[in-house]
Amino acid sequence: MNNDKDNIMSCKNNKNKLTISVVMANYNYGKYIGEAIDAIVKQSFRPTEFIIIDDGSTDNSVSIIKKFQIEYPWIKLIQNKKNIGGHNAINIALNEATGDYIYSAASDDKILPGFIEKSMNLLSENTKAGLSCSDYIVNVGKINYKKKLNLSNKPQYYSPEESVRLFMKHDFTPIIANSTIIKRSALLEAGGYMPKHKWSCDTFAHHVVTFRYGFCYIPEVLTFVRAHAAQYGASSAKNSKLERELIRTLMDSIQTSPYRDVLMKFERTAPFSVSPWDVLMVVISNKKYHKFMSFKLLRFAILEPIIKQLSNIVLISPVIFIIYRIQNMRWRFIISLFIIVIMLILLCCDLFVSWRDEQKRKERK
Repeated sequence: MNNDKDNIMSCKNNKNKLTISVVMANYNYGKYIGEAIDAIVKQSFRPTEFIIIDDGSTDNSVSIIKKFQIEYPWIKLIQNKKNIGGHNAINIALNEATGDYIYSAASDDKILPGFIEKSMNLLSENTKAGLSCSDYIVNVGKINYKKKLNLSNKPQYYSPEESVRLFMKHDFTPIIANSTIIKRSALLEAGGYMPKHKWSCDTFAHHVVTFRYGFCYIPEVLTFVRAHAAQYGASSAKNSKLERELIRTLMDSIQTSPYRDVLMKFERTAPFSVSPWDVLMVVISNKKYHKFMSFKLLRFAILEPIIKQLSNIVLISPVIFIIYRIQNMRWRFIISLFIIVIMLILLCCDLFVSWRDEQKRKERK
């Protein structure tokens, strides 16, 4: 219980008295949720409230949550009788939340010590910022990868205009939900986490807020993200047909009147997916999406993959050199031409599939 007192003192010492609500949706993540909750309740800055929506779990999730409630009665549990989907569940928690800021915690991830305190301190110094994010760790099986955004070497605020310039130079979608604390009023103004945006509902809202109010960045690993097959977003995004359908929905949404003020910023950065190739295929499939064509999109969809392939070729260049030494010029030309033709065929097939899907979508309408 001493830890609770320390947390309360930390909350009182917050110079601008900003408050934060942590919301979490869970469905059958009993394997991970205990670790996720424990990481939150032991933060040096205690949230004003911690709202957990259990979305009809059939495993031991609820019993684990209730055990934490005994020691931490400020945890609020809401149980759905049946599963309504993660994005619908998180909106229930969002409507219940009262804090100035929101952290949408994943029940299969965890935050690291100091995440909330460091984020809230930076936000209290930059109250015009819409959100704060940090570097993070991605866990795949038994391997951990540090994901550093490398935007700066010290915590700082970036204006909406600076954000666009950064996003044009760095990772295709640099802000992820797992490391983001967002201003509640700005999130609600952006439409919240809209169910029609499915697994990209958080990414869409966070970019709208960033392009309106700017964001804060902490160059420190402060969250731990698991990547596994059971994840709804990760598994769905791997299906190109589903992912491209969602990208079309996101592009249609950003062109409506509520987002007119940030449309041009989206046109320059196209942060609609972790797959730039799928974004490019959607952009070229329909005239109304051509406005989202940009150098950044071409760079991440085409140029960088080519450079990566070339770097792989450099690594095996000794083998290629030996093969070419025992082949005559005619065979060298034939093999090279064959590889180029195969690459062009694959590209044309992908373009055709994208065009065909767009035609089918038009016919359904």
